[in-house]
Amino acid sequence: MNQTDQAVNQELIQNPNEEVVTLEQPIRMGDNMITQITIRKPGVKALSGTSLQAIYQYDVDALCKVLPRVTTPALTPQQIYQMDPVDFSQLGGHLVTFLYPKALQQEIKAQTN
Repeated sequence: MNQTDQAVNQELIQNPNEEVVTLEQPIRMGDNMITQITIRKPGVKALSGTSLQAIYQYDVDALCKVLPRVTTPALTPQQIYQMDPVDFSQLGGHLVTFLYPKALQQEIKAQTN
């Protein structure tokens, strides 16, 4: 199996409830520079304390409350507030997309790829 086949296989087995976001501006975590964040589909518990309406409207405070609960490595609210706006909007966009029905998610992904 060559590298191209492996890349295709990795893409096919990718968890549909996770997205990897490559950061425009890396985040320092201790001695490490984080260049990619994995965001996963939030469960109801991760959404608690916010309103879906606020999340759908990309409310900064609502997103900053939920994102630490659904990112790997887990970001702190302070790190999220300090991140590059482009990276924040990418993470927020993926978070909101996860809340749509699967058919609409696939349509959005097809348009953005």
